[in-house]
Amino acid sequence: MYESLKKLNKDKLWTVFNAALERKNTTRTVIAEDTGLSFVTAGKIADALVECGIMKQSYSNKSALVKKHARLLSAKFLYWTGVYLITPQRFFFYICDLSFRVINTFSIKPEDSIFTDDVLRAFLKRTDKFIAKHAKTDKCCGIGILLPDEYDESSDKTVTSSLPHLKAVKIKKLFSGFTYSENIIVRTYYTSFSQEIHRSLDTNEQAYSLFLNKGCIKATYISGNYRESYTEMDLGGIKSSGGKSFSRLCRSAPDPTVFFPALSDTLRTLILTVPIKRIIVSGNLYSSIDAVKDVLTNYLSESCADYSVVIPKIISADLYALSVRSISREIRNSWFLGIIS
Repeated sequence: MYESLKKLNKDKLWTVFNAALERKNTTRTVIAEDTGLSFVTAGKIADALVECGIMKQSYSNKSALVKKHARLLSAKFLYWTGVYLITPQRFFFYICDLSFRVINTFSIKPEDSIFTDDVLRAFLKRTDKFIAKHAKTDKCCGIGILLPDEYDESSDKTVTSSLPHLKAVKIKKLFSGFTYSENIIVRTYYTSFSQEIHRSLDTNEQAYSLFLNKGCIKATYISGNYRESYTEMDLGGIKSSGGKSFSRLCRSAPDPTVFFPALSDTLRTLILTVPIKRIIVSGNLYSSIDAVKDVLTNYLSESCADYSVVIPKIISADLYALSVRSISREIRNSWFLGIIS
């Protein structure tokens, strides 16, 4: 089916494919303009992608059929990736198009809030029915599995404290019985989140992503120069007082050092050590931090006033959303490169 693609220049094929994904609908002329390729080359590659069913061709109502360049092309909605996201509280499943946009999702929360293998298997059976209803099973280009803790590929098991029952489960083996592709990728959502943040960095830019949960702060240093150099550090606990919830304290306390001294001190130490432009806050508490990031910025400006440093911009980001986007991108790239190699 894909033999015609293997005869084409791989780099140019990849370039045309990505250019088509940048727009909902495009044409051979637009692809040629976007990529710098000649119209003939772009058209030849587009024809091969249409022939293989990876791109779909239609016609604009405003254009004459005889105008070859007026034929519309679309690559987004034909194939899809599936992403399972497993948390201690809830299980999620996402169907994403080839531009990493979530087009359908569902989740379940175990009634007794206790994770068991049977609960996971029941979730997978529901996923099976959900896929059959919302997507074509033969158009799945891969399945991603996002876990809260590290995964050991050799044993096919997770090393986890968050989901202790999962330790005995062979992840890929279990999920392969409920998926439609051999392309199964397992990652932690912390790593996937960091990879997605890295893609947004300029060359030589440095940033920290902070994963904030009620029990700890975990920081990951990300450099634009070193794509794989992620160094994680445990930086202490977050403590609340007076029986108030952390979210209520975030909304009411005027001084961030009152209710998260570990975070305030950590941020100050980071910007005095490394010339970072951005601090990306994520995790279970990212929305709470979002409400007080201006207060945090003012605190950092005042506490670092005696030093010649630039106060980085504090940005909040959705850990799960960016993780799903990252692994969906990884699946799509692996699938497509596998086809043309």
